[in-house]
Amino acid sequence: MERISLVQPRHCYASPTGQGHVYSPTSLWTAASRIIQAGGEVAEIQDENLRPSEPKEGIVGLNLLGAPYVPVVRRMIFNVFRRNVLPVLGGQVMQGFDDAQRTALFGMHAVNGNDDVALARTLGIEAAALPAPEMTSLVPVYERISDADMREYLSREMSFYLSQGCGYHCSFCAADRTEKDPFSGQIIRKVQERYRAPDVLECDLAYLFERAEKLGIQQLSLYLSNLDVFQTPEKLEEFAKIVQTVRASHPAVGLRMRGLACVSSFTRLNHFHKKRKGRVIRAICDAGLVSIGFGIDGGNPEVWESVQKPQNVSIKECESAIRIAREEYGITPEVLMVFGHPAENERSLRDAVAFTLRLVEQYGAVPRPHMAKNLVPGNQNWKDPANQDRMQMFLKHPEAFQALDFTTLPCALTHPDQALRALAAHYYRMIADIHAGEGGVNTLVTYPEWSPEIDAELQNFHRCLNVGQFDR
Repeated sequence: MERISLVQPRHCYASPTGQGHVYSPTSLWTAASRIIQAGGEVAEIQDENLRPSEPKEGIVGLNLLGAPYVPVVRRMIFNVFRRNVLPVLGGQVMQGFDDAQRTALFGMHAVNGNDDVALARTLGIEAAALPAPEMTSLVPVYERISDADMREYLSREMSFYLSQGCGYHCSFCAADRTEKDPFSGQIIRKVQERYRAPDVLECDLAYLFERAEKLGIQQLSLYLSNLDVFQTPEKLEEFAKIVQTVRASHPAVGLRMRGLACVSSFTRLNHFHKKRKGRVIRAICDAGLVSIGFGIDGGNPEVWESVQKPQNVSIKECESAIRIAREEYGITPEVLMVFGHPAENERSLRDAVAFTLRLVEQYGAVPRPHMAKNLVPGNQNWKDPANQDRMQMFLKHPEAFQALDFTTLPCALTHPDQALRALAAHYYRMIADIHAGEGGVNTLVTYPEWSPEIDAELQNFHRCLNVGQFDR
C-alpha cells in the first residue's frame, strides 16, 4: 500500500508570501476522507494558502479548484516537484479534459484522481472500498486539522458539501449537469441532484458546531454546494430539520448560510407551497439561510435561449423571484449575471446592466457580475469540433487557462469578436462598479494574463494587478 500527501495549491492570485486565499478545500478533504475510509494511507493534508507545502511522500495529490489553477499546478509539477513525485490530480476541471489533453498539460505520468480505478491502483487499495462521495463524512479529516488551522477556516465562510448535480443544461456551465445536444436538442445525459446521506450531514454539521464552540467561535458561515438549492424540495426540507436540530444543541454558535438557485426552482417551490406559506423555503430560512445568488445570466430571453437556459422564462419572473425572496422571506438576493455570451449585442448587454441596477435599487440585491466564458473544459463548447482551434491554443499556451476565470475581463481567446469583446468589457465594469450595499461584496475585476494580443510587458502588468483579487 502506498502513502499519499495531499496539497491544496496556493490561490492563483495570491502574493508570493504570507497567507493566500484561505477557504476550506472541501473537495480535497472529501478525497482524503474517501481514501482514509477505504483503508488507504493519507500521510498529510497541506494547504499552501496557509503555509508553503513540503510533501513527504512520493505520491502527491493536487486539487485544481478551476481552470485558472492549471498553470499553477503545472508549475508545481514541472518546476517544483520535477521528477521526484507522482502527481495525482483532482477537482471539477479535471473532468473536462480527456486523456490526451491531461497528458499534454500535466505529463504522461499524471494520474486522474477523479477516476476511482486509477486512484485505487496508484495507492494499492480496492476501488470498491472507496465510499461514494454522498456517503463520505469529512470528520476523519476535520479531526486531523490543528486548532490553529481550523480557527482560520471556521472564522471565514466555509464550503459545506450538501449536494452535487443540476438538472438544467446551460451551455456555458462546466459543472455536473444535464447535457443537451446543441444541434438536435436531444438530452445526451440526464443529471439529478444527489444529496449526501442525512446521517453524514448531521455528523459533519454537529462536528463543526462542536469545534466552533471549543475554539470560541460564535458564528459559522457556510456556503452550500448545491448548484440549485431549491431543485429538490424534499431533501432541502430534510436538511433544514437537521440544521435546526444541531443548532438547538449548540445555542452558543450562530449560523449564516448562502447558496445558489435557479429562478424557476425558487418560483415553483414558492407557488407550490403558497397555501402553506412557503413551508420549505421558510424552513431553510429559519435554519439559517440568509442569502441566495439567483442565476439571471443575461438581459433578455433571446440571450437565455442562445445559452440553453430556458428555465428563465421572463425578466418579469426573475424580478418577481428577487422581490419575493427579499420581501417575503428576508433573503438577501444576489444577482448572478454571467453575460457577454457570443450571441449578445450592445442592447442585450445594456439591458443586463439596467436590470441589475434596478434590482439593486428596488430590492437591495447584491450585484454579482461574471464574464461569460463560452469555452471552458467540460462544457459543450469545449467538446464542439468547431472550437478545436481555440481549444488547442489553450493546450499550447497553458497560461491562458487563467483567462477562463469568470471574474476576468474578455480577451481574444475568450471573445474572438473584437467588437463584442470591447462592449462586454465596458458593461462588465459598469456592473462591477454598482455599489453592493451594506454587507454586500462586490465582484473584483481581474485581467487576462495570456492571450495572443497581449504582449509580455502587459502580461506582467496584469499579473501584478491580479494579486489579492480574490472573489469572496
